[in-house]
Amino acid sequence: MKRTKKWLKYAAAAAVAMALLPLLLTWLISGKKEIAMSRQTDPENVLPVLMCGEIPWDYPEEALKAQAVLTRSSLYYYSEEGSLYPSGEGDFQDTVWEEELEIYRRQRNRDSYREALLKMEKAAEETRGEVLLFQGQVCRGVYHRVSAGWTRPGGEALGEPAYLTSVESPEDTGSPEYLNGHYFSPEALRVRIGECFPEAQLSEESVFEQLEIVERDAADYVAAIRVGNLQVPGEEFREKLELSSSNFTIQELDGRIRILCKGLGHGMGLSQYGAAAMARQGRDYREILAYYFPETSLGNV
Repeated sequence: MKRTKKWLKYAAAAAVAMALLPLLLTWLISGKKEIAMSRQTDPENVLPVLMCGEIPWDYPEEALKAQAVLTRSSLYYYSEEGSLYPSGEGDFQDTVWEEELEIYRRQRNRDSYREALLKMEKAAEETRGEVLLFQGQVCRGVYHRVSAGWTRPGGEALGEPAYLTSVESPEDTGSPEYLNGHYFSPEALRVRIGECFPEAQLSEESVFEQLEIVERDAADYVAAIRVGNLQVPGEEFREKLELSSSNFTIQELDGRIRILCKGLGHGMGLSQYGAAAMARQGRDYREILAYYFPETSLGNV
């Protein structure tokens, strides 16, 4: 814990002083999934750093501002628990953070980091102190990359408060990341399921016949799936098989099993792709947040 807090201090300094940018990137690339927060840390200093790992750098300014509000909201929400985006069971923050870290690993142009951080700093500064409120309390800033055309009602998926409602996000269907096919040979899928769900106890019959979607939510995401003799939440199935989304169908195709996913991420809260589309249509970040979170309001901390 002490070591993590030490790195957090470096991160906060990096958001203020560009001279520490290379050190910051080393910290980001290290793959840490949990960031300890102390009450002495100014969230506004940490915010741009986190945003660099959460949203595509080339998205419109108003979409970046919307993300700034969501990231700040989660920062304040989780700071009471001592960590940001805690890992482990019950954590449904999207995997965009890890996906974006892969970009850091591939990138070698230091100027691109500098430019991205400056954009995030600007978005954070122009929304300084603004957070998402539900019933007067700061709530988590939940987001995902691309929806399946509608965002998910969080109450159905996770038992979350009513602020995670389902709204249409039609522009998402035009995203190049909207459809993703995951292909497995029957034997490879059998082995993978055995590793991920050992209690499923698959029989010798076709593995395809032992997978059955039991329930879908209002946005057509899989709420429950039968795997052998085990019923599994759709999100758990997605995460363990590393699928793009839990809005999927399962088919036999040319001797293989295809799991065809719509959207990217868990589908709750803000669609980043949809937010970018709204920004390009002239909507500002307040309008974007009001659309995706109609049960919430903006406040200041």
